[in-house]
Amino acid sequence: MPGFDDFVPGEIPAASKLNDMLMKQVVGQYASDAARDSALSGNLRDGMYATTLDNDRLYRYNGSAWVVISEPAQAWTPVITQGVTVTATNNFSWYQRSNGVFTAQCNLSITGAGTAANTIIVVPPFTLADANGAMGSFFIYDASSTLVYAGTAASSSTTAITLYTDQGGLNGVGNSPGLTLAASDTLKASFQGRY
Repeated sequence: MPGFDDFVPGEIPAASKLNDMLMKQVVGQYASDAARDSALSGNLRDGMYATTLDNDRLYRYNGSAWVVISEPAQAWTPVITQGVTVTATNNFSWYQRSNGVFTAQCNLSITGAGTAANTIIVVPPFTLADANGAMGSFFIYDASSTLVYAGTAASSSTTAITLYTDQGGLNGVGNSPGLTLAASDTLKASFQGRY
């Protein structure tokens, strides 16, 4: 019974009207996602809204899941792979979602090493809308030879953003020949897309 009801003064509304007209159409406020899920278990309806205080997010329930409508910038520790997981120090990385669109940035000091001739992949902080859900740009500062590699980034799946260099001859797997993330390199990237 979603909709609107203009209650008459003195009317004692039925519980179903209070539940459907009021309780399920307000923006509920909860301490966390877990508190929201616990409080609303068995009482969900498509179109419900909720806010969570621990991460300042506004959600909308789409009939099967809570979807982020808006949030302030969120801290992010990116996972980078190049054949193997590449260890790094996170200097400053963040993401933000709003109405189906996200922005993300990462700034990492590489402390480990990747495997030459393998694709450099950044794992996004959440599952993307589809395999074409992200694009962006990046710079790799190679401390050992003072080279700067620049390029574009595009999602290759809902859980992987691949880096493609603009120089040095593309080898088909996203890297210039010999480009390997190594200790003392710096990776800076920005991404935009849909979630």
